[in-house]
Parts: sequence; C-alpha cells; structure tokens
Amino acid sequence: MDHYERQLRRALRGYPPHDRQRHGEEIIATALDLRDPAAEEPSRGEWWALLFAGLRARLRERPSLLWWLAYRSFGARLPFRYRMWARDEALGRWFPLRQGLAVIGCSMLLLSPLAVLVLYSPVGSQVLQSGDPLPHALAELGQYQVPIELTNVLEALGFVAVFFSVQLAGAGRRRRETLRKHEFHPDGTPFAWGGGAAGPTQPTPR
Repeated sequence: MDHYERQLRRALRGYPPHDRQRHGEEIIATALDLRDPAAEEPSRGEWWALLFAGLRARLRERPSLLWWLAYRSFGARLPFRYRMWARDEALGRWFPLRQGLAVIGCSMLLLSPLAVLVLYSPVGSQVLQSGDPLPHALAELGQYQVPIELTNVLEALGFVAVFFSVQLAGAGRRRRETLRKHEFHPDGTPFAWGGGAAGPTQPTPR
C-alpha cells in the first residue's frame, strides 16, 4: 500500500462502517484505476469529495432528534430506515461510553424541571429573596454544606466510576439486545436479509 492509497483510505473513514465493509474496496479500486500514473497522492478536490460523500451518507442514515432521544433514553427500536445506523452504533467500540453518557445526560434533562420547581417552591423563594449567595443561603436553611469537602468530591468520583463500571459490565448484553431489536445477530449479520455482516442488499422471498 503506497501513500496514494493510504490517503484514499483516510478519506474513506467518512463513510458509515457498513458502507466501508460493503463498498470500501470497490471505491478504492475504482479510484486507483482512475489514478494519474504520475500522481503521488490524490488531489485535494478528489480527497475532499470522497470524504464529504461519506459524511453525507452518515447524515442521511442518522435518526431524527426525537427518534435519537427515544433510542438513547428508553432503548426504543428505531424505524427500519435507521437500522443500519443502530447496527453500526451497537458494534462500535465506544458503545458503552455513549450509552453511559446518554443516561447521565437524559437524567439531567428530565430532572431539570424538578430543580426549577424546587427553586421556586417556598423554600427556594426564600433563598432568592434573601439576597445572599445561593450556596450560603442554602447552608443557612440546612439544605447545603459549604465549602464542598474533598470527601464529597471523592464520593462523586467514586459514584461515576461505579456507574461506568456497571455500564461496561452490561455492555455486551445491551449490545446484543440492541442488535436483536433491530433484527441483527450478535455478529452484525441480519436475520432475514442477504449481504452478510455488511448489511442488507435485497429482501429474500417469503
């Protein structure tokens, strides 16, 4: 593999994994056939065109915001047109980390209205009207301790470490559930479609 081909493969990373598996070698072979014999690397236009084509393919397959939130928050099954995105996401190396961060983010999002309600409750209104800095005002009401001690920070870090340890421990099961829910075997091969691990090509007769 020379420098020219390495540059092409770098640009090819913009494509979704299943597209690279199915069509990557074909794209590389076509580009090498059209290569100028004197060229040592792809032209800037050719390189960026290949990269942007892959990024457009990724954007087309990404679920809409509402479906993405439903998938991340509640593990919802995505519509068929997004199933290949779900497959690639579940087989990705960062799947456990993304799942853990999504749980934390969605929890914060759901708890934000509760925090607003507490802040504007009678106790919260008293804190706001006191004119004192919020941590000190809460300390006077017995709701908050200042300053934050090192043990509190260590406890919070310990909680985060335990949380992500649990996420990593259950990653394999969640990966299999996600794949099964979108009609894939644990290795990424589809249940009822041809094309192997790279993804479906055409429906099989029933």
